[in-house]
Amino acid sequence: MTDKRLRTFILIARFPGSSNPTRRAVGEYRTVTLEQARKTARAWLDLISAGIDPKEEVERKKRAELRKRADTFESAVDEYAKRVLPKQRRGKIVEHERRREFCERWGDRAITSIERRDVSDAIKEVVDRGALYQAHNLLAHLRAFFNWAISTEDYGLEYSPCDRIRPKLLIGERKPRQRVLTDAEIKAFAKSHTPSRTTSVGRISLSDHDANEVVPIILVVDDEFLIRALLSDHLQECGFKVLEAASADEAKRGFPLVLRTAEKAAIVPVLSGG
Repeated sequence: MTDKRLRTFILIARFPGSSNPTRRAVGEYRTVTLEQARKTARAWLDLISAGIDPKEEVERKKRAELRKRADTFESAVDEYAKRVLPKQRRGKIVEHERRREFCERWGDRAITSIERRDVSDAIKEVVDRGALYQAHNLLAHLRAFFNWAISTEDYGLEYSPCDRIRPKLLIGERKPRQRVLTDAEIKAFAKSHTPSRTTSVGRISLSDHDANEVVPIILVVDDEFLIRALLSDHLQECGFKVLEAASADEAKRGFPLVLRTAEKAAIVPVLSGG
């Protein structure tokens, strides 16, 4: 008991590196129960018998825990996004897809704990919603990510959970998109690429534009994020304000005003399969 009347459980022993008995606090009374203090003391005595300083063992476990946190799937994704993706033309799109599809699922898990079954289940969910091309892309990106993680030797990963996964069996054959537009569709699509007040799908005023100026809006609807991103990037370069939705229902729920006030709309399945 101290002069402030604080009671502490202590262990007196000859710790490694010292020839004299030394007092070490096991824990404060009420913060640590008597049974917990005895259990800790017995563990410390076992370590001392093995020539290990309990204090060093505690520090070793703390470092291991910190390393474990650094080896989570999400931390590896962060490192990959910083070191690899900036070199890729579609790096931001790949990062967005990986975080949405996988980080929400595995983010706090150790990267070494992710197994082939985990990857298969995640890709099957994408297949089940009909996004076959996206499933192929996600599996390819995931395979590249795990191969990178192995090559860095920073995560203790010795094999990729994507190994032996055959895309053709899991997803199906990746067929090229052979949709050929009709003359009317080509005309409608070409017309939609000329920014003007008469071809807009809705209008919107922006604070950085003139008060009387309106910006044409195009709503891009596709269930595959990569396709939406490709179209959106191009249309924005053409001067349009672009909104995105993954389905017709999402478009109706998210942008009812745009759909109700649209002067003209051209529905052109430019990248549709089949």
